[in-house]
Amino acid sequence: MTPTTPLGHRPAARLAGEHLLPWHIAVEKARLLEYQRMRLLSEQEAADIGRLLHDAGRAVTITGAGTAPDVATALEQWARERLRDTPGRWHAGGGRTDVRACAEALFTRDRLARAGDCLVALGRSAVALARRTTHLPMAGPDRQLITPGFYFAAVADQVVRSGRRLLYTYDLGNTAALGAGDGNGQDPAFDRDRMARLLGCAAATPHALAAVASGSWILEPAGELATVAVAVSRYVTDLSAWGDAGYLDLPGEIAGVATDRPFPVLDQARVRTSHLIALATALSLSRRGVAFGAGAPAAVDHRLPELFDTFDGMIRLLTAVFDRLEFRADRMRAACEQGVNGDVDSALHRNLTGGSAHPDAVRALSTRQFSELGEISRGWSERAAVRRAGLAEADRLLGLGHLTP
Repeated sequence: MTPTTPLGHRPAARLAGEHLLPWHIAVEKARLLEYQRMRLLSEQEAADIGRLLHDAGRAVTITGAGTAPDVATALEQWARERLRDTPGRWHAGGGRTDVRACAEALFTRDRLARAGDCLVALGRSAVALARRTTHLPMAGPDRQLITPGFYFAAVADQVVRSGRRLLYTYDLGNTAALGAGDGNGQDPAFDRDRMARLLGCAAATPHALAAVASGSWILEPAGELATVAVAVSRYVTDLSAWGDAGYLDLPGEIAGVATDRPFPVLDQARVRTSHLIALATALSLSRRGVAFGAGAPAAVDHRLPELFDTFDGMIRLLTAVFDRLEFRADRMRAACEQGVNGDVDSALHRNLTGGSAHPDAVRALSTRQFSELGEISRGWSERAAVRRAGLAEADRLLGLGHLTP
């Protein structure tokens, strides 16, 4: 039977048990190394606790049936029950608010990186779709003739922009609250920058109160994801209109089955955009009016993983649509002929020649976009390598390197 440690506040417990436990363990390892450096713990004591915490990632299930106020307390209780001799100076210095804030921020950072990867995949799909539809006639705004390639090049441009903003948001929040205590620092002389590096962060959050009270590690990513959701809702609006007009074709396994709508998959994507924006708004409203000087809320927010799950599902749905989307050129041409006096090909040529909608211009733009998406993808890979290196270094210093996959 899997050992369990009870934790109160069921919604928070679900987030803690399913999502935050690995990050709490990483935080505790970084703190152990500082206790060892300050000679509050011996090397052997730190190694023993570190090994136990390492195993806790596989052995502990946090439940929502008990009264422990947070994961840090529940994890410490679990470890103390299994230590032969509990070092009295473990967790010297009191405050746990920084531990909760740091673990939540590390989880958010990890999920933001995964969201960035999803967005890169969508951008590449949009680029490929643009390149293969540069000659199809389409009635654009005000009945002007454009091509789907021109439209999806614009989509790819926005995805590139959003991808760069997610990278920036990651870097802005890639600092560690650990050592900030309850908002006024902690008594032990922690080397906060060293602990940050062992967590794969760029540095410690400079101000102790801001480190635990701002909530920026949640609000900024949530705002960026909501901005992407607004754009996705607009793309889905266009695709739905084109589907209703009979311009689009999707294979049955992705289109879905319905009697009143041609492509239910687009409705599913639209619902996710609304849900994501609602979650981001709720996260903001939950902090509105809360005194900044009071520090961070006592419980983590269970809406956070739902926000990221919704985003990933939304982007994957749209990527699947882009990958399989086909245009019915005959119906699109017929619609263009209704709004054009004279030859459609001549009118389309006049609109495309020399402009940004010209097939050559779209292909050149797509080449640049593909390169930019590659840069963004490499940026995420580089940041992942820094995260792994920091966590692996903590394990090595605790003598757990052979246990790290």
